[in-house]
Amino acid sequence: MKKIIIILVVLAAASVVFLVFSNLKNSNDSSQNEASVSPETKLPSFVRGEVIKVEGDKIYLKISGEEKIIKTTQDTEIIKQVYIESRIMLKDVTLSDIKELSDVVVYYKNNSGNEYDADKIQILSE
Repeated sequence: MKKIIIILVVLAAASVVFLVFSNLKNSNDSSQNEASVSPETKLPSFVRGEVIKVEGDKIYLKISGEEKIIKTTQDTEIIKQVYIESRIMLKDVTLSDIKELSDVVVYYKNNSGNEYDADKIQILSE
């Protein structure tokens, strides 16, 4: 009878050890999967700068001391942060609302080093 109890205790202990190690392996696999970013979940690319001038559909920004050109299209979304009752709200605006010395964030998909194709522009301050 003692041999059966010892065998059952050893089997139970082995089962517990197996379950613990299999859970550790599964949690490591899932954390590695969460760390890899798929193209669909990639964070948007953006730059922040100060407006030097606006000419036609191009905005010239000063970014880290360098002048960059932001190209816009009719599909470029332009929004502005405004304070309403001490809350920051976002308001749709047009390209003509972007003024010199405005602080802006430009979200883009393509850039060639000095030129960015803007998808969205957010005016932070004027």
